[in-house]
Amino acid sequence: MKQEYQKAPAYHSDTPSFIPAEETLSRLESPLYRASRLCLLQHVANIRALLPVPHQVYCPVGRQASAKELKYSHDLEQLLMDSTLWDLVFLVAPAVTTYLHSLTRLGGPCLGQEARDDLAKFAVLCLEAVLWLVSPARLATSDAPQPSHLQAGLCCANAVLKEPNLSTEVGHGSRILSACGAVYRLVQFLLPGDQLPTLSDTGLSQALDSPDTASAALACHQMGTLVLWLERTKLRMDNIPTFLAAPIKSLIVTLSRMPLVNSYVATPPEAWRQGWTVELGGPSRTTVPPLPVEYLQDIDLLHQLIFRVTLLGWTSRQQFEETWMSLLSVLSLNPCENTSPEETALLVQASSLAVQAITALLVQTLLLPVPGNPNTSQLVHQPRDKPLPSCSVFCVCGALTVSDICLYLLIPSFSDKLRIIHKLLFWRLQDQELLSADAGKLDHVFQRGNLERLDAPCRYGYSQVSLEYLWTATRILDPKDSTGTAATGKVKLSVSKACLEREQCLAASGLDLHSCLHFLLDLYSQWTLPQSGTPLRLVKEAITSVLSISDLFTERAQFQWMLETLLELSRSHPSEDEILHQYLVLGCCKAASVLGVDAEVHEHIKKLVEGGLKSAFLPSRIAALHGLLYLLQGGTLLGSDHMLQILPLAIEYIQRHIDARAGVSEEHQIAMWGLAFYLLENLEEQTTETELAPAVLQYTLSPVMTQGPPSRLRLALLQGLERLVVSRSVGGKVREQVTKVAVEQLHQPNPQIFLPALQLLLSCMYTGKCESVESSAEEGKETNPEVLIQAMEKTSALFDRIKKGYPFEVELVCGVLPNLLTDFFPPSEILTRVIGEFLSTQQPHPRLMAAVVFQVFERACQLSQLGLLQHWVVLSLANFTQCMPVGMATWCLTCFFISASTNPWLRAMRSQVIDKVHTTLVRRSQVLDKVHTTLVRRTQVLDKVHTSQEVPGWCLNTHVLGMIIASWQVSSHTN
Repeated sequence: MKQEYQKAPAYHSDTPSFIPAEETLSRLESPLYRASRLCLLQHVANIRALLPVPHQVYCPVGRQASAKELKYSHDLEQLLMDSTLWDLVFLVAPAVTTYLHSLTRLGGPCLGQEARDDLAKFAVLCLEAVLWLVSPARLATSDAPQPSHLQAGLCCANAVLKEPNLSTEVGHGSRILSACGAVYRLVQFLLPGDQLPTLSDTGLSQALDSPDTASAALACHQMGTLVLWLERTKLRMDNIPTFLAAPIKSLIVTLSRMPLVNSYVATPPEAWRQGWTVELGGPSRTTVPPLPVEYLQDIDLLHQLIFRVTLLGWTSRQQFEETWMSLLSVLSLNPCENTSPEETALLVQASSLAVQAITALLVQTLLLPVPGNPNTSQLVHQPRDKPLPSCSVFCVCGALTVSDICLYLLIPSFSDKLRIIHKLLFWRLQDQELLSADAGKLDHVFQRGNLERLDAPCRYGYSQVSLEYLWTATRILDPKDSTGTAATGKVKLSVSKACLEREQCLAASGLDLHSCLHFLLDLYSQWTLPQSGTPLRLVKEAITSVLSISDLFTERAQFQWMLETLLELSRSHPSEDEILHQYLVLGCCKAASVLGVDAEVHEHIKKLVEGGLKSAFLPSRIAALHGLLYLLQGGTLLGSDHMLQILPLAIEYIQRHIDARAGVSEEHQIAMWGLAFYLLENLEEQTTETELAPAVLQYTLSPVMTQGPPSRLRLALLQGLERLVVSRSVGGKVREQVTKVAVEQLHQPNPQIFLPALQLLLSCMYTGKCESVESSAEEGKETNPEVLIQAMEKTSALFDRIKKGYPFEVELVCGVLPNLLTDFFPPSEILTRVIGEFLSTQQPHPRLMAAVVFQVFERACQLSQLGLLQHWVVLSLANFTQCMPVGMATWCLTCFFISASTNPWLRAMRSQVIDKVHTTLVRRSQVLDKVHTTLVRRTQVLDKVHTSQEVPGWCLNTHVLGMIIASWQVSSHTN
């Protein structure tokens, strides 16, 4: 097998890695990345060349295999039983996953047709290998599959299927059939007992009876069963580990969106249970036509339809329009005079569910980069907070590049260095998330969303988009002017790039969203008329829908209609109905902030907000808080005097409810803190005379300091404090107090606290240094020794975390520690500490500390400190001879010499020495200990030294060091 693999044809399809001309030079594909990509694709092509052809469905589930399928399955199993191919597949699979993630993060090149076909076949192979792992025949003779193999195969297949160009290669022929069967069989294996629901195959009876279409029909039934299972479990796969549940759910959604099975899976199973009979179309007889309107009146069926619309989205303009028309047909049903009250109630409930489904369908147009695909896209979210000052050198939104690191020393500003080190931290954590299921989530401080979206950043909710987004959509801001200013504005407002990007995606999809919105607003206008007699439940659903789809409005007139309608309802509808009034208050505030209103209307809205804040109904208070944020945002950006009238409401409410210990709802507390942090950052002058700032800071620090399990509120406060520090809304003694909080939180054992505390510490240190440099009349003056001591005390917590933290935490700290040390301390102040930590016998992560030593030495060389390094090398040699065992001492000294060298060829060996040699040392420590005695004797004879007991009994001279390194190199080549 090894010889056949090595003789596989060379991979010649190398698409030129050109980036669009508007991209900067630093975003070009690096030589190392290009070489890695070509090597990886060559491995994939070699594996593909070994697979049996033509491809057939591997081990069909639920039907008798054909002769060709039996032969293919036998040949593939023979390959999978070969350890060489097996190890190679699960060595390449994680690399393919990482590579596909890099295509979007690094702006990588487009894949050629040959590479797409190879990756598609490799993804199917991964699923087939997973199926073979859990097959009864293998389990009868072998151990249970390793979870790492299952995870690697599933994640690789999921990454391939998420790429649009690659999913089309998998979505036809035997590949899609084999993939569906593999996922279905894996879920059966993972669930204890027979827990998959039973799905009727009535609609597929004709296709199942024909040998030509039975395979496709079975795939439809399998995916329909899996989607029904997700619905029954409410997407909570408690019986399956998280690291497997996430890719399984994603694979189910992606495969269910394939044209072969999509129309059947999207059809509610309740329709077949009620006896719906229809002839399916398409080449495979699996295409289901739209449901008749009489079936859509069923409540259970509508619930199933809403779940599938939300889970799967839509795949084409035609499917969107068919779903839209089907749901509208439900709204057109009106009860007759002879209709019983029970039937009328069912019709009202059906219409309410149809409104929910329509709203969910339209909201999915906010998904980017692919509207309608919730599995590969995210809802647009533009936070209310204004962007922090832009970096003068780098684009924060892009991925970290080699040029970013190389030019780090050329950045004079500590504010720019703060961005880069946060970028580096975020980049490293993203890599950890690909490799470790235990790695926590970390929001980028310069790309952070609204505070209340902390636990569910992908969920649609209040304050989804900012006023600048809505002003761009309604053309209050001119898109042709990137720094457009509102007509009545006093502050320059930036056009929302997210809004323009969404408009381009919608135009490419061909959806006529304007007509959909126009029809809905006309319908809701009729329902909300005082004399319409519309049931209250429908009115409530209509107002909720308006509040959601208002993020899709593109005309001022639509917001004007929204304001007038909701104001009229607020006057005519009883205030005791707090469920409806919460949406009326928020909707009025949102529309008023977009349009700008006169004093009379503003006074009425103020009374609505005041009533909402005083309500005993907690959702009403939460909605009123979001309404306040809309009004304050509009007043801040436009400089409106109306803002001064509602500001006392906000301050009074915060002062009354600021004590977190008295909170009854974490959601309410976070919304209130979001309002408090917004006031401190954007309305500092208006709140100076109040006691808001001292009260906020006092109560902010108390729950943060509380020991105990992490909570959303605790994390929100850490992030809110960091925003105030980075935006320089607080400084001086307050920032020092926040820094102490960050240092204390670094000692928390929970990573969910440590990660935001690390961010907060970096922000405090760099912001303080930036202010110190800016306020200094002469930047080149000597640094105050007390400042260095204080900074070293702060970084000591990071060295302690390296010894006590989890491996992925140590990787993160070691990734940013060299930049932090060289930015704040001269080389003479940090070399002793870094070398001491590296040589410490209590250091559990010498490999990672070796990388820190290498980077610190490299920065010192770049700062023309080579002489200082050479001096430290001579002084530190004696410390290395005291390390035990001998192999460890040799490895440490080798890393030390390479780090201090300026020879590029020696420095290029750094990764090989740090990673491979250290791993070899761990395996061979016992052997080296035995060799130690011989080396001692030969050294004593050759050097004729060390006769005194006070001197170490051996010496690592260059001859012995060379022999040991040579022996490692020879043994590695032999292996």
